[in-house]
Formats: sequence, structure tokens, C-alpha cells
Amino acid sequence: MRKSLMTASFLLSLTIYGQSWNLNGNSGINSNTNFLGTIDNQDFIIKTNNTERIRINSGGKIAIGGALDPNITLRIHGRTQIISNEDNDVFYIGNDHDNISNGNDLMFLRYGKYQPNNPSVMTVSGLTSPTKYEAFFNIRANGNVGIGVHNPQYKLDVAGKSSFSDNMKVDAKIEAKEVKVTITPTADFVFEENYNLPKLEDIEKLIKEKKHLPEIASAKEMEKNGVNIGEFQIKLLQKIEELTLYSIEQNKQLKSQSDKIEKLGQQVQSLLSNQK
Repeated sequence: MRKSLMTASFLLSLTIYGQSWNLNGNSGINSNTNFLGTIDNQDFIIKTNNTERIRINSGGKIAIGGALDPNITLRIHGRTQIISNEDNDVFYIGNDHDNISNGNDLMFLRYGKYQPNNPSVMTVSGLTSPTKYEAFFNIRANGNVGIGVHNPQYKLDVAGKSSFSDNMKVDAKIEAKEVKVTITPTADFVFEENYNLPKLEDIEKLIKEKKHLPEIASAKEMEKNGVNIGEFQIKLLQKIEELTLYSIEQNKQLKSQSDKIEKLGQQVQSLLSNQK
């Protein structure tokens, strides 16, 4: 009887030891059988000072520092610092879900109280030199976004040069101290010797028929399709250069006529002198 009790006690101790974790570290564990967590449909909770700090529900949703939202995979409340490493990244957040429905967010950041003092919602900043600390990106509670600006005053407030490799659409005015448009070629081809300068008679005829200059879009076309500023400026320059050539030619004709009139005047004066 005593021997049976000792054997039972030994087996019980092995069972208890096999199901326990050593606070000083464990060895020889098998992740299939040794783990922290639940094996039934219950949440896993971590507490400190008898207060819940982390909860993982049976569906894998995680809440840190507050209530769990069943629609959010990871929900963090309060002041939190997360540092992880993924392929040598210092900070990494990944999402490997496939085919997220349209209208849902792959990453969602939200605060739940109105902020009348317009604090910063998120700031990304760092050292741009050993001694210069700058804000790279900032979002304010009023929705303003700053790039290189810590306290943006507009929906998009950018400090420094910006580059766009594709079309940019603006449905309002553009205010600028200077606008530089780079486009090639320019209109200097007008001054080439082989340039076929249109005849003024033909231009007059087209203006009467079309009500606009040749190679210049009509008012209706501009209203419908807009105006490419760079191309339009080149076309205007082309017309100015053509006007310059017309003016030069007209000046030559006027000078020629003036010379002829002067010669006629001299001839008349000579005839009058011979009659005396």
C-alpha cells in the first residue's frame, strides 16, 4: 500500500512538473505541448497588479491596455512603444491578409475624442545631420498634413522641393511666386530660313471662318479640354515671332516706299527747277 502511494505521488509530481513553467527558465520544451495559453475557447489574459494589460481572444484578436475590438486584429490603448525586427528593420508592422474588401483598411489609426487644441496625431522625425533634428511628416487633429513641416497650416503643407512624375489635378486656383515650365522644342524654328511663314491673306481668311488664329485651339476646345500651359506658351511665342517677321517685312516695304517717294520728290523738284 505504501509502495503504491509513493508511486502515485511520484507520477503526480512528474505530471505537475510537466505542466508547469520554471520562472528561472525552461529547457527541453516542446512547442506542441509546452506553451502559455488556452486549449479551449477562452481568452488568454496577462495581468499586472491584478489589472488586465493584454488580452488575446480565441479568434486571435489582441488588445493591449484596454478593451478588445473584435473587428481589429491589434488594438493598443495609451502610451505604447513597440520595437520589432523583420529583415533587419528596426520597426516593422506587417499585414499578410489576402483580398481585403474595398472600403476596409489594411492599417487603421483612430482616436476617439474630439481634440479642440489641434494636437499632433502622428509625427515622424529624426536627425538629418549629426546636429539637426527635423520633422519629416506630421498629421494634425484638424486633418492638416505636413511634409517637412511640424505644424501644417493647410491640408497639405510642404517645405522644400516636390517632384511629381505623373499628372497632378487641382480643382481650384494655384497661387505661386514663380512658375517654371520646361518643354521642348521652343518656337525658334520660326526664324529658320526654310520656315514657311503663312501669308497674311490666308490668316485673315481663316480668322473670318474659324474665329481664332491658326494652330491655336478655339475657345470651345479650351473650355472642354483645358489648356496645356507649356504648349500654349510655345504657340503664343510662335505667333509673336511670326508677328516680328511680319513687322520686319513691313518695315522693309515702308522703307522701300519711303525711298521711292523721296526719289520721286527729287525728280519733281528737278523738273520744277528746269521749267523756271
